[in-house]
Amino acid sequence: MVNSELEISLANVVRGMLPYANVRNSYYSKEKKAVYVKIQLECEHMDNCERKFLHFIFTGNVCVWCAVNREYFLDRIPYDEFRNTSNHDSCWTSDGVGDIFHTYIELCEYVQKDVPEEKQVAPVNIKTFNFIKDVKFVNIKYEKYDDYKFKLTKIKEDE
Repeated sequence: MVNSELEISLANVVRGMLPYANVRNSYYSKEKKAVYVKIQLECEHMDNCERKFLHFIFTGNVCVWCAVNREYFLDRIPYDEFRNTSNHDSCWTSDGVGDIFHTYIELCEYVQKDVPEEKQVAPVNIKTFNFIKDVKFVNIKYEKYDDYKFKLTKIKEDE
């Protein structure tokens, strides 16, 4: 997988921090402690450059939400932009963070959209810059909206 190193790094960061968030969470508490991670993906090819941020929120065992956009700041992202990508401890490292790979492919296609076909290259040959930009605890609220999905109703930075 193209971004497997980034996905593995993200999973390791979350595995290290999530126990500290979960120990503060009561089953009955209305507000849950969660781990927030911001990732910057950037692709460049023949003077074309595009950047997006992936905002991940992890809580419990393991619920994952992700918002993909050009917005740098968490507090400027509407809650409904966060998509619940996983709710199970056995698949959160694949399903939950799959937006990394999909966003990378979209960026690669975007930077080549005006490039003549004979000068286009495989995604693996496109210059990329990937960073984990921010890792912190946040307080969240969420509610069930489908049989197996949850929507965020509050995100507040931990004080």
